[in-house]
Amino acid sequence: TTSREAMEIFSRVRHGKHREVEELLRAGTSAYVRDSQGNSLLHIACQNNSRKVAKLVLRMTDYARSPPQHHMVNLRNTTGNTALHY
Repeated sequence: TTSREAMEIFSRVRHGKHREVEELLRAGTSAYVRDSQGNSLLHIACQNNSRKVAKLVLRMTDYARSPPQHHMVNLRNTTGNTALHY
């Protein structure tokens, strides 16, 4: 994922544009990209109360396999918070 792709997807996550986020993820943008504070897409979705985007990110990461993994849910940012903190 390039820095431009990361900026695009974080912007769309912040604004709750779940269809555009899904398009970017399906086009190859990594769901595990992090910002400069260590926040994941799930962190940003939760911070902005974007339930649809949060569900999308989880469906395409932790819940893409059975049994579900919990990598995305357990990612910590630079202050030590997981997305569940928000």
